This record gives sequence, C-alpha cells and structure tokens, in this order.
Amino acid sequence: MSQPEALRRVSDIAARITGNAAVLRSALDSREQPTAAGDSGHDHALHIFARRLLAGVGEHVTPGQAPTAGGVAQLVLDAEPLREALAFREDANAPRQTDWELHSLAYMLLTSLDLLSTGYPDIDAHVDAALRERQRAKPVSESIAAALADWPVEQRGRLAAELAVQGEELLPSDAVGGQPTVPNA
Repeated sequence: MSQPEALRRVSDIAARITGNAAVLRSALDSREQPTAAGDSGHDHALHIFARRLLAGVGEHVTPGQAPTAGGVAQLVLDAEPLREALAFREDANAPRQTDWELHSLAYMLLTSLDLLSTGYPDIDAHVDAALRERQRAKPVSESIAAALADWPVEQRGRLAAELAVQGEELLPSDAVGGQPTVPNA
C-alpha cells in the first residue's frame, strides 16, 4: 500500500471513529438522563470508562486527518478499561442486566480503534511509552478514586465488592467510604 493510500485509509477510519463516538455519546446521554430525575439505573463504572475513551477520541481524532501514533497509543490504553468492563458485565455471573445495545455501540467504536491501530506498525512502542508516562503521572488507583469521589456511597461500595469478588484491590479504602476492599473480607 502506498503512503498516500495508507494515510487515506487511516483518515477514513478516523472519520468512522468520530461517527461511532457520536452515536455512543448519544446513547450514554440518553441512559444518564433518568438519573437526573433520581433513577440511578445505569452502570456508572461502564459509563465512566466509555466517557474517558470518548474524551480521548475527541482529543486525538479529527475526521479526515491521520492521528499521531502517540494519540493512537493513548486511545489504545483508554480502550482497555472499557473492553474489560464490557467483558465483566457480559459474564453469566455478573450481578447486572447487560445493556446489549450500549455494548454493541461500544464494540463498534473499539473495533474501529483496533483497525486504526493496525495502521501504525510501531504502535507497541508508543503504547509502552504512554503507559510509562501515565504511571509516572498518577497511579491507576488514584485515577479511579478521583473518578469515584462524586459517586454515592452505596455505589462505591458495590463497585468495591465486585472488585473484591474478582480478587482485585484497585481502590484505596477511603474512596469507598471507609469500606475495605480486601479480597474475602
């Protein structure tokens, strides 16, 4: 594939990503609206991971232009928590009903991002550099704790309990209202 043809392909994928992101953003907005009226039925954690990826898309993807390799690396990193959250919620033992429409829209965006990353042969090196930079900037647990600061206490506790079932401890105990997140607690 010639250089201009490869750039055109990446630009076309970038346009598709922008469209997929707009549809996913709209779906998230529609599910969050009842929350303003007091209904907290949507999956806050899944929405936060999706919103973080959408923010990255807005920052790094412009329709008709090829994103930088560093920008694509950031998107690859931002996609992982969403991908894992989707898989966790699709598990037969998950405590929530799966919102298959939202999952489908998220997968459309994730697939387009995967396709975009194939246009960057040295993406692994960029992802490694971006990951090292993020780890220097702020540990993951601090990022999650900051995102959870505005959550109601019972929802923070529910997330801590879900993580504990999986044998994980991603949250400092003060982020969940003093409830320990130690597995088997």
